[in-house]
Amino acid sequence: MELTAHSETKRTNNIIVFHQNICSITNKLDELNIDLQTNPTRPHLICLTEHHLKETEIIKLSLDGYKLISNFCREEFQGGGVCILISNNIIAQTIDLKKFCHEKIFEICATKLHIKKIKLIVLYIYRAPTGNLKQFYNLLEDILNHFLQPNTTYLICGDLNINFCIRSKDTLKLETLMNTFNLTQVVDFPTRITNNNGTLIDTILWTPHYMIKSMSSHI
Repeated sequence: MELTAHSETKRTNNIIVFHQNICSITNKLDELNIDLQTNPTRPHLICLTEHHLKETEIIKLSLDGYKLISNFCREEFQGGGVCILISNNIIAQTIDLKKFCHEKIFEICATKLHIKKIKLIVLYIYRAPTGNLKQFYNLLEDILNHFLQPNTTYLICGDLNINFCIRSKDTLKLETLMNTFNLTQVVDFPTRITNNNGTLIDTILWTPHYMIKSMSSHI
């Protein structure tokens, strides 16, 4: 999935974020590089869930024109993990959230960046299908209480494995929590389609300082 955020007053201040559940990046680097090189709009940020790398492996991760800015890797279980790569020409800083991370339940990394007049904090999250939902909501609320402040723009995206195509107590609880912190879910179409059944589990939440446009992308 690719999204574009732009200022309501200056539409040239674009921020393009590429989000993908990569399901192990080891054998998909070439395909991802080709996809990025042929994309007419180069993303500022590349966000990947389920990279399946260990800490000793991810520090070697390299994509043409991008550098690793933030990540989380599992130590106990296989698979999972999240990471953010950023264009080489953008200045950003890592936000260390590892004390909030719990494998399978709440895997998160974050960065703060400035592009022209846009000041943005990006929080990138993965929750495994087997991850305890009650613990997930508690940790997410802790993060929001810790970070969200007035006059700051936030973008929260990732694979939460909560299907917004189905009205359920889980989606309602997440929406209620987001409304409490003035966050809006902007994806309104299925992000994965299997056997003609669509799911919306790739979430994009934002504070309404910027217009957001999202587009599907598959690897």
